[in-house]
Amino acid sequence: MLENDAFKSDMTALTNSKELPDIYNTWGGGVLEQQVDAGLVEDITDSVEPWVDTLVHASRTAYEFDGKMYADTFGIGAVGFWYDKAPFKKAGDDSPPTTWADFLDMVKKLKDAGYTPIAPADKEKWPGMRNWAYLATRIADVEGP
Repeated sequence: MLENDAFKSDMTALTNSKELPDIYNTWGGGVLEQQVDAGLVEDITDSVEPWVDTLVHASRTAYEFDGKMYADTFGIGAVGFWYDKAPFKKAGDDSPPTTWADFLDMVKKLKDAGYTPIAPADKEKWPGMRNWAYLATRIADVEGP
């Protein structure tokens, strides 16, 4: 197993040699598009057709060019939130929200009760960006609202 930067270097060298592995991890978007344009990646549209529509649209668009799929998302990330039950109870509800509308309603209730609804504790920076990106792509998709 290679660290991220070493893997990128190896993949760049393999791409330049026009000899990519049969199966490999890749970044979607521009990196994959360059591999597609160079004729190094197989069109897998027919293979994924039975189930590709079950994916969140934003999770597959980075692997799709000109209506054809060239890679598949294989990882699923979950973003969890921990919560203090006491403020929820004081705000009028002792259970966590289960829908986006319920979440927005709870944020308002917590604010009205004098609480700061969300504190990201974002010392490392990337978790906050990741959480925002996950939320944005699920609410607005990659094309926007």
